[in-house]
Amino acid sequence: MSDRPTELRHSIFCGQCYAQNVEPFEADYEAFLVKAKQIIVIFKNSKSTIRVLRKANKAISVVNRVDRNEAISNLAFVSARAGFNAIIEVEASSKKVRNEGYQTTTWSAQGLPADIRSHEQRFD
Repeated sequence: MSDRPTELRHSIFCGQCYAQNVEPFEADYEAFLVKAKQIIVIFKNSKSTIRVLRKANKAISVVNRVDRNEAISNLAFVSARAGFNAIIEVEASSKKVRNEGYQTTTWSAQGLPADIRSHEQRFD
């Protein structure tokens, strides 16, 4: 995922700067969050047949996430920002990270953004 724009890297904003820079960014962010929740996720080992209308040229990936759901949610957010309605061929994997006596797990995921025709979609 990309870093924040340079205008949003500050922690404190004046009223005018907030209205010009932060509010439009928040509105777009919230709209993409709603779209990301509606993204269809199809894993690589899925046996279902899907009709792919359009797909991205390159797969997207996220690394070093806290859990599996967060990694897949981040994939969905990136896919929604790119203008797709699904992620196909999704793979998620974990990696143990050991720091002296402390152990934790980080998750990474990758998938291919695509536009698919789903049974849930209705065309009126």
